[in-house]
Amino acid sequence: MNAETLKVLSVMTVFLPCLASFVAFAMYSVGFREQRDGARARHRLGAIIVCALLLLSAISALIMAVGYHQTGEVVHVFLADWFQSGGLQVAWQLRIDSLSVLMLALVSFIAAWICVYSLGYMRKDETMLRFFCYMALFTFSMQLLVSADNALMLFVGWEGVGLCSYLLIGYDHDRAAANNAAMKAFVVNRVGDFSFILGLILLAVLYGSLDMDVLLGVRPSLTFIEVAGYRLDGLSLACALLFVGAMAKSAQWGLHIWLADAMEGPTPVSALIHAATMVTAGVFMIARLSPIFASDALILDIMVVVGGLTALLASLCAAVQYDIKRTIAWSTCSQLGYMVVALGLSAWSAALFHLVTHAFFKALLFLGAGSVIYALHHQQDMRQMGGLAKQMPATCSAMWIGCIALAGLPFFSGYYSKDMIIELAWGGQNVVASFGFACLFLAAIATAYYSMRMMLMTFHLPASQQESTDIARESPMVMMMPMMVLALFAVMAGAWWRDWFVGDNIAFWGNSLAPHKALMDKLLDGVPAEWLPLPVVVSVLSMQVALLMYGFYGNVWHTLRTWVASGHGLLQRGWGMDQLYKVSIIAFVRGLARESASTIEKDMIDGLGPDGVAHTVQRFARRVALWHDGRLFVYAFMMIAAAVVFVLWRGAAWSLFSLPP
Repeated sequence: MNAETLKVLSVMTVFLPCLASFVAFAMYSVGFREQRDGARARHRLGAIIVCALLLLSAISALIMAVGYHQTGEVVHVFLADWFQSGGLQVAWQLRIDSLSVLMLALVSFIAAWICVYSLGYMRKDETMLRFFCYMALFTFSMQLLVSADNALMLFVGWEGVGLCSYLLIGYDHDRAAANNAAMKAFVVNRVGDFSFILGLILLAVLYGSLDMDVLLGVRPSLTFIEVAGYRLDGLSLACALLFVGAMAKSAQWGLHIWLADAMEGPTPVSALIHAATMVTAGVFMIARLSPIFASDALILDIMVVVGGLTALLASLCAAVQYDIKRTIAWSTCSQLGYMVVALGLSAWSAALFHLVTHAFFKALLFLGAGSVIYALHHQQDMRQMGGLAKQMPATCSAMWIGCIALAGLPFFSGYYSKDMIIELAWGGQNVVASFGFACLFLAAIATAYYSMRMMLMTFHLPASQQESTDIARESPMVMMMPMMVLALFAVMAGAWWRDWFVGDNIAFWGNSLAPHKALMDKLLDGVPAEWLPLPVVVSVLSMQVALLMYGFYGNVWHTLRTWVASGHGLLQRGWGMDQLYKVSIIAFVRGLARESASTIEKDMIDGLGPDGVAHTVQRFARRVALWHDGRLFVYAFMMIAAAVVFVLWRGAAWSLFSLPP
């Protein structure tokens, strides 16, 4: 496939979702005041058009991926000049290489099927066209991010997915919980975005450009900068700032607090955020700038520690949740930790491998959970479920596939990618890698446990609300078809594509990632062959423990929960991170705001500004008003006094300036 065809396909892939969003917005605006029946028909038609355009985008992305494999050369798609400031020139330009082709195909494929699923899930929503407008814009923002040929254009897409997540999480804006969750996600990500833009500014100073060809090329000659008299390694500082941005976007521990609350949005939103868009943006950014991060060993070690802690702590939180969507959300947080550990080990393609397989089985799990919630009239508490396997066999089978892939059992997709990262951490042969391995190993045990727990509570234990579960029926075909497609990839993606990520065909990545094949081989050589099945064995044992606790001996869990009630509550609250931030940062900021409002704003700004001027004018007006009391002799006195003052002033002026009389 020649370069011109690749350019056309890339433009179609990226901008068809933008067109879909514009069409949905236009149709929604035109029919805003239409009668309910007519508006619903218009919304349905608009939603179908959006799905068609997104499917066309996915098809063009898949064709482009196949065609690019035949050429393998980087293609630049110039769109327009943006601005020039001094020596810094920035253009709107797409970059087509191995990494961007992979992400474009993944994002467009999963987003298209999630939107098809939404045709059934959102069919009773009276403003569903607004929902599809946001979803298409979300997809466009992510595709702009992954195909950007300069870091500033990447930041535009980065901010776009943040904005769309705010709109979609708070889609049900008549609910306070949804509004609060949307604001929380927006504010937490602003912290990361501020750090990210500082990192980009520092890269512009060091490299003199933000073009990817420059950033992915040679190390800059200027690496040290002076800040407040201190000489700092500018490249290390830039990596640290960029990583903080990735921590917020990819929900790493400390800046993860928005992710579980994001479940307040409709279930297809959760699937899109967790599978292929927002939370993977941070992982993608680090992989895209891997030649820069590869030069700083300290930041890589920090990634391993942060990713390991995230994987372990989030998996423990998932093990005690009762909300089915929150269980899967904490699972996403944990799996992102695996990816960050792989990035910290410089196994860039292994991190991307898990990103791809995770996208399929996590989207499948969320859509399966949405099918259950839809059938139970938006009931999300697993304690109110049970016994759904008979009423919903297809959904049950699909979710079993997703859970087995998540637990990493052979020969599902998660087995190939997740166990690979555990093996890489095992072969690290240093303290940091050993710490990462311990966290990931324990997280794998917890992952298998909560996967089995979720399936038992939802489908196989006796129904706690028989009258509720009796009404459950299988979801319509428009919802089941995307689940079937994703289930296929959740089973086969790992086996199909293993060689392209961590096997003999790893050369496919070319210069889009920092060189790492030799390092990965060295790490894997350090793993004893007889211990390779260990993660699978402990995962199976962990699932058996869940089966015993919830299945054969159902009272065991209730007894244990009574014994460890305080720890159970702590895990349900996400280790109390929200409360910690409330009593520390939020309390401090609110106190500072109250003090500023009373002292700075009220006393200084208002007192010396508009309020002070107003009070002065009022006092002066009251004094002047004393002379205007309606008595004639007062006005006569004022006229005479004014004449006297005028004559005296004229006389003084004549004598001072020698003016003629």
